[in-house]
Amino acid sequence: MDWWNLLATPIVAFCAFACGRSVIRWAFYTAIFGFFAIIPLVFLRKKPIKDITIPDWFYALDQRFRIKRELKQIKTPADLPKP
Repeated sequence: MDWWNLLATPIVAFCAFACGRSVIRWAFYTAIFGFFAIIPLVFLRKKPIKDITIPDWFYALDQRFRIKRELKQIKTPADLPKP
């Protein structure tokens, strides 16, 4: 492996990450083909970044912990919130 390939591997891997492609796969391609692996990477379509979806069970778990935390702060009936 040439020093040029060692320099090209993180550059192509970062470009693959920015394009939404597999970093490990493109780092492997760079190790084989050298800096020329960036050429097909540039011409490939960019994959859209998916929105992060949080599952409903996590919201339910979070709500349970919030309720427990609020109930621990109540010591006397005077601490209850006024409607």
